[in-house]
Amino acid sequence: MTILFLLDIIHTKNKHIVDQFPVKEKSIQIKNRWFYYLLIEFDGKWYVRKRKPKDIWENLYEFVLMEEDNSLTEKKIVANIKSKYFNNKETFVIKDISKVNKQKLTHQTIQGQFITIQLKKKSAIKGFQLASPAALKKLPFPKFIANYLKDKSVSLNLGNA
Repeated sequence: MTILFLLDIIHTKNKHIVDQFPVKEKSIQIKNRWFYYLLIEFDGKWYVRKRKPKDIWENLYEFVLMEEDNSLTEKKIVANIKSKYFNNKETFVIKDISKVNKQKLTHQTIQGQFITIQLKKKSAIKGFQLASPAALKKLPFPKFIANYLKDKSVSLNLGNA
């Protein structure tokens, strides 16, 4: 039986009809990711950082990111922001929480929200620097962020920069 199978393969290749037979393709596992971008503003400037090498968005810029395993309620978003970035101190005001945004890629679906935060006093956020609206307009952002900024340019005062 093995010899007949091998003969069939040889015959198929010799007749150049290999592409006429079905091929089992690997199925792609789609990963769902939840991104909560914190658009933190102090004195008219915004906290941003450049993404590190070996990242899907290498050398592009981003705002402060909270990545979660699933969707969060508004109450949980606020609690996470307080505990992760502000040591549970009331040093900020949440100005806006966007609707859920979505971007489908071949291997993952990114869903997330943008939370606009105004600081009451300057805070050091490790790895992030403050950028003016004029500087933000010149920085390259991933499509997920760029689309949001394009829609929200007036509310972030980027339209006149």
